[in-house]
Amino acid sequence: MNMKLFAMTDSGGGNLFHFAAHTNRIQVFKLLEQGAEYLANNQDSKGDLPIHIASKMGHVHLIEKLLPVSGLLNGQGQTILHVAAKYGRSSAVKYMLKHPNLGKLINKRDHDGNTPSHLAAMHSQPATLILLVLDERRDQFCLNHELLTSLDIALDGIKRDCTLRKKPNRDHVKDVNNTHLLVATLVATVTFAAGFAVPGGFNGSDMASEDDRGMATMLDNRKFQAFTICNTIAMLCSMTAVVNLMWAQQKDVNVAIAANQQTKLLLKVAFPAMFAAFLTGVTLTVGKHPWLANTIFYLGIIFLLIFSGAKLLEYPPFFKSHRRPIRFLKHWLVLAHIVLWGSATKGPCMIEEDLPKSPKVPQELLQHS
Repeated sequence: MNMKLFAMTDSGGGNLFHFAAHTNRIQVFKLLEQGAEYLANNQDSKGDLPIHIASKMGHVHLIEKLLPVSGLLNGQGQTILHVAAKYGRSSAVKYMLKHPNLGKLINKRDHDGNTPSHLAAMHSQPATLILLVLDERRDQFCLNHELLTSLDIALDGIKRDCTLRKKPNRDHVKDVNNTHLLVATLVATVTFAAGFAVPGGFNGSDMASEDDRGMATMLDNRKFQAFTICNTIAMLCSMTAVVNLMWAQQKDVNVAIAANQQTKLLLKVAFPAMFAAFLTGVTLTVGKHPWLANTIFYLGIIFLLIFSGAKLLEYPPFFKSHRRPIRFLKHWLVLAHIVLWGSATKGPCMIEEDLPKSPKVPQELLQHS
C-alpha cells in the first residue's frame, strides 16, 4: 500500500530487494510485479544491483527472476558473471555460460580491464576459473589494464604462495623439534632398559653350562626372538631421531624442517615396533595360560591396527591395490604372526613348554659315548 517503504535503504545503501537477494527470500520478488521494477536497478553503496547480490550469493533462481527487469553492470562495470566468478559461485557460472545471452559476457571487461577469468584467478577461485578456461568462447590472450592475462595472474599467485611457504616460523619449527626430541628420548630410554630386562631374565644358575651362563633363559623361543628384534628396531630408530634432532638444532631453519620430516618417519617406525615388543614380551610371560595369552595378543593386534593404520594411510603407495586399507593391514599382520610365532603349526600362543619333548640323555652317557 505504501511503495515508498520499498525504496528506503539501509546503512549499506541497499533497498528491500538487495536484502531479499542476500537472504534468498524469493517470495519478496513477487512484489516486483506491483510497480516496483525500478528498484531492481538501484545500486547500493558499493554499486551493486540486487541481481549482483544474488550472483554473489549463488542464488540461480533469483538471477532468473531478476534478469528480465534488471541491468547487468554494477558501479565497477562488472557483469553478474564477473561477480559469480569472483566469489567462486560455480553453479551460477554454469548457468550463465549455458544461457544464450549471458554466455556472451565471458570476455566482457570491467573498468579495470578484467574479464571474469581475470577475477577468478585474482581471487583464487579454481572452481569457477576451470569452468571459464574450458569454455571455447573465452579469449585466452585478453589483457587487462596491467597487460596481464588470467594465466599471468594465476602464475603470480602461485609464486606468492611459494614465497610465503619458504619463510617458515623459526620458533614453531624449534618447538616441534623439541617435542619430537623429548618423545624420541623417552622411547630410546624405555627400549634400552627393556633390552637388559628381558622377559624370563638371564641364566645365572650354577647348574648352567659355561656357554649358557649369562644368556637369556628364553633365547631359543621364537617369541623372545621377535621381542628382541622389535625392541632393537624401536631403540635404533629413536636413537637416530635423537641424534638427528640434536644436530639440526645447530643449523638453520631449513635444515631443522628437513630433520623434522625425517624424524616423523623414524618415530612412525619406532612406535609400532615398541608396541610389538611390548605385546610379544607380555604374551611370552603369560604363555602358560593360553586363554590369557590369546586375549592379550588379539587385543593388542586390534590396537596395533588402529595405531599403524592411521599412520600408513598417509602413504598412498602402500595401498595401490583395490582392497580396503584395514583388510590390507590385517593381511600383513597375520602373515607376520605366522612367520614370527609359527601360528600355522603351533597356535598363536603355544610356547615350547607345551610341546612334547624328547627325553634328555644323561651327561655321563654322552661323555662315555
